Amino acid sequence: MRRGLKDDFLAYVKRNPHANTREIAAALDCHEAYVRSTARRQGIRLASNGRRGRPVAAAPKFSRPRLRIKEFRGTPEQYDALARKVALVDLEHRDCRWPVGDPRDTDFGFCGHIKEPGKPYCAHHQRRSEGGGTPAGRSAHRVQA
Repeated sequence: MRRGLKDDFLAYVKRNPHANTREIAAALDCHEAYVRSTARRQGIRLASNGRRGRPVAAAPKFSRPRLRIKEFRGTPEQYDALARKVALVDLEHRDCRWPVGDPRDTDFGFCGHIKEPGKPYCAHHQRRSEGGGTPAGRSAHRVQA
């Protein structure tokens, strides 16, 4: 680090109050991290580098609400109709990973309801995946081709 860099930084910011971090670093031949840390220590607010920050009040990501459905009284098809059909790339760590629909269709997705802790599925799909506890119960929801 060269001597007097802080003084050069303060003089440059005084001459160019709207300069951003990248411009100051290029003019002073130093790293942007040095410019940011020096500005922070001196209490100087620098102009943005052109990046857009997060919006303060972001719009909801999904149109359907996240549901935690413990007891659903209906057919599996009725429950799957309530699914959010979340795309694979949009699944979050709390989303149920039960596939809904035919993977060859355009409207294929995953359930997306809040999953049970430590399980890959929501309560309803977890029960469906485990079956009834007997061999007959486990084979009760076989898909017919």
